[in-house]
Amino acid sequence: MTVTSCGNIEDRRQLRAYLRHRGLIDGDEAPGMRILKGGVSNRAVWVQRPGREGWVLKQALPKLRVQVDWFSDPVRIEREAAALRWLGKIIPGRVPDFAFYDASNNILAMTAIPQPHDNWKTLLLQGGLDAGHARSFATLLARIHGAGRHHPELETEFAERRFFEELRLEPYYRYAATQVAPAAAFL
Repeated sequence: MTVTSCGNIEDRRQLRAYLRHRGLIDGDEAPGMRILKGGVSNRAVWVQRPGREGWVLKQALPKLRVQVDWFSDPVRIEREAAALRWLGKIIPGRVPDFAFYDASNNILAMTAIPQPHDNWKTLLLQGGLDAGHARSFATLLARIHGAGRHHPELETEFAERRFFEELRLEPYYRYAATQVAPAAAFL
């Protein structure tokens, strides 16, 4: 059986066959796989290869995993792949490495962060505010935003704002404005 596509990376058998077909894992390799929770716009799976580096695979969804009908073109994952490549140049060693991108299946893969580690969002939600973390993230964010001075091509490459509109403005502000009439003018 030839597997050229992977319609759902959360289906372990389908994902394993896809990775084998693409030559990304050996024929006898049986990587560990775990579905990662929390995202609404992508499927995400952690793939741990025995004795090798692990990956996180993301597959963009056309309909977000929410009750309301919110949609965004899955081709947006290409922008994320481009951003990951650029971030590796701008802040090397501070973001996962780009592993591969498959446009036909809307899949992006990056190296997995070594285990164990703490998720900053989880720490914040548990009340674990660390000013040192905030300063570190602010410094990284300043380096990212300042990179345009050294790489003017970034402005052209990331000029498209459609996905920002679809994933940030539309589902939060515009939708909230339709649901909470007194806030509509402000939003």
